[in-house]
Amino acid sequence: MVAGLQKGKRILTSASCTFKIYAFSVDNLWTETLLTTIAGSQMSDGRFNAVANESLFSPVDIDGEITFKLEVEISRLGKTYSEIYYFNHIGI
Repeated sequence: MVAGLQKGKRILTSASCTFKIYAFSVDNLWTETLLTTIAGSQMSDGRFNAVANESLFSPVDIDGEITFKLEVEISRLGKTYSEIYYFNHIGI
């Protein structure tokens, strides 16, 4: 996973980045369960990266039935910016 704040073509320097991965239940309630939280490591260009190995998704099987949510939060100058992405095994 790679994240960063961008203004025009320039990457802005940020203080921190957190990636949170959730799984949704397959019933009609769509209950969210937090699977893991990963702190991003800052790269030389100012962006952050992190790796989510398949073992971090346990006990959820990545078989296409489960929908996942990736929430990215970046802090810069006292403000927090966030973005959410939804994916399943096809999106991995």
